[in-house]
Amino acid sequence: MLSSVILFSAPRVGAAGRTGNAATPTSHRAERTDSMGLTLGLTPEEMRTLARQFTTKAGEVRAIEASITNLLEGTSWTGRRASEFRSAWNGPFRRSLAQLAEELDKNAGYINDVTTSTESALN
Repeated sequence: MLSSVILFSAPRVGAAGRTGNAATPTSHRAERTDSMGLTLGLTPEEMRTLARQFTTKAGEVRAIEASITNLLEGTSWTGRRASEFRSAWNGPFRRSLAQLAEELDKNAGYINDVTTSTESALN
């Protein structure tokens, strides 16, 4: 049995965190190539699996952030290194993890939208 393949590439993220246009389904596939010419060909099932994995990983990133925050709040670690680490943790480290989790969730939604659009176009 022949299954349809969706050609997919992640949206390009600009300096301000904005993404490019969403993929537009064609007659039998959604095709979008980023600025580097990268395109992935996946079946709809593989696309949905990828989206679920992104969502799972986003949750894992949030769990790591919460776990380390709880560790730092529950310890009496003091000194210059402790202060430096807490400062970095409560600043760029936590922001970076939050941004990573958000991007994973956003791209999971994007993948699901492209897959749904393509399946609708095929039916």
